[in-house]
Amino acid sequence: MEVLHAGVLVATHAQRLAPDHADRGSRTSTPRRAPVALRARDATTGMSVTRLADVNGNVCFAGATYRSGRAWARQAIDVAIVAGSVQLSQHGKVIRVHPIRHDRTRELGAVANPKGRPRRTATG
Repeated sequence: MEVLHAGVLVATHAQRLAPDHADRGSRTSTPRRAPVALRARDATTGMSVTRLADVNGNVCFAGATYRSGRAWARQAIDVAIVAGSVQLSQHGKVIRVHPIRHDRTRELGAVANPKGRPRRTATG
């Protein structure tokens, strides 16, 4: 493989292809594929609770913070434990999947409050 810049040879590298990829050759001989639009996949089943994301899009579950993204700030996010990971979803579509970072012994308390702790309201 030769690397060219403005028609000048910059570097040469040996390219090793697997036997089933030998027909691919250089990039110029094969047409580029159109980019695939990323779609949110459907949420899988598991014990699910609802948490309100903070202003930065972080959700607290079982004493650990999981990031959902700023696009979901101040919105209700469903948190589920699926196959050893924490899955954040909204309206049945997965937003993010994180490895479990919380203490597993605290899950029961987190699931016992499906809507989270009630917010303090100013009285008086």
